Amino acid sequence: MLLAEGRFPVRSKSGTMSCLCRVTFDLRREHSIQVDCLRPLPPHRPVLIPDGPYLLEASPGQAPIECFVLGMDAQAENNILRVTLIPASRVVVENGSPIVRVNAAVVNFNQYWFGGPNKLHFCLEDGVWIFEFTPVGEKTVLYPPEIQSESYSFTHHLVVRRADGAAFSCAEAESVMDTLAIFLRFCAERWVAPALIVGVDTSGAVAMQEWGAPKVDVRDSPSNWLDAYHGEPMLEIFPEYSRLMGDPDWREAIRAAVYWYIRANTNHVGPDGGIVLLQAALERLAWQLLVQHRGAISVDGFLKLPAADQLRLLLDSCAVPLAIPALLEQTLQSAKEFNWNDGPQAFVEVRNGLVHPQRRRKLEGSRAYFEVFQLGKWYLELVLLRTFGLKGKYANRLKIPRSVGDVEPVPWVH
Repeated sequence: MLLAEGRFPVRSKSGTMSCLCRVTFDLRREHSIQVDCLRPLPPHRPVLIPDGPYLLEASPGQAPIECFVLGMDAQAENNILRVTLIPASRVVVENGSPIVRVNAAVVNFNQYWFGGPNKLHFCLEDGVWIFEFTPVGEKTVLYPPEIQSESYSFTHHLVVRRADGAAFSCAEAESVMDTLAIFLRFCAERWVAPALIVGVDTSGAVAMQEWGAPKVDVRDSPSNWLDAYHGEPMLEIFPEYSRLMGDPDWREAIRAAVYWYIRANTNHVGPDGGIVLLQAALERLAWQLLVQHRGAISVDGFLKLPAADQLRLLLDSCAVPLAIPALLEQTLQSAKEFNWNDGPQAFVEVRNGLVHPQRRRKLEGSRAYFEVFQLGKWYLELVLLRTFGLKGKYANRLKIPRSVGDVEPVPWVH
């Protein structure tokens, strides 16, 4: 897909040249964004790649874009050197005009039901912003199939605007899109993100464009707190999530928790590594909720508490049951063997056994670690759902296997 084409100044150690550049997007490539620069071949000299990165000046007044060389092709018959560049990071090109609407495509987010199989369209609203999701399909919105694959595809078309219809800046658009991306990752339990982001001004012209897409995981069927047949919890928790993300301390805590939530997936680190990462996320939330937000315990008091007690306080404050769930049969058996009193102790003791094996008794068998890993994920999901104000039903990840459509009330609602 062609994103931009034209002459742009390109700087390197050999100097600055005005090059004809084509910026293209393709989900099937390892580097989805590529910039092909065409420049005349140097006369009577060998073709060499200049040392260091290229700097592409995509928009006047903006800092140049740092790029790395992906490939080079010299065409002697046309006297042309084609250099393929990849941006070192996500790039936003804008002209400073106010924006009234952002259009984007969401990559690898599952299509959830909102009352039935034909009700896949939904809106997230927080009183300030409206995010309208239209599922990609033959009867709705289509994207070119030649830039997609079975593993990476566009699942929704996204339109973002202010609820009051007012214009907003490019910086505001970037911030609100980042807030949305973190929320979608929590819902999907994997890296998903909007791509092909375009900001439109009052005249309908493009005022902002993002080149690139954040990290995206291969598409699969999640088995976390959000059931495919019940997308309504997203609508319920988004307003409070958005409000908390407006607070810098909460924003950093939520961002960190969601980051470790995804990084802990077993396909990345295995259940044993996931347990270690999940404790980091739970301790970060305990600090934010108990010390920073509620002031329920002093800094010194919190730091002196054993990790199991920190986790107990966190779960108790969120009305999450402390007893080891009956669904975790192997963990209950291990608790009897090792004299663990509750779930927090079981989780922390297993984590300590992994980090400090010389001082701890270790579990035997992969199933035992998998159950404790699921317990940690369950704790993290419930703490976040409680924090975001969910009062409806959710999917319990501890039910393995779990049928699609199987939901239950959250523990704090009777």
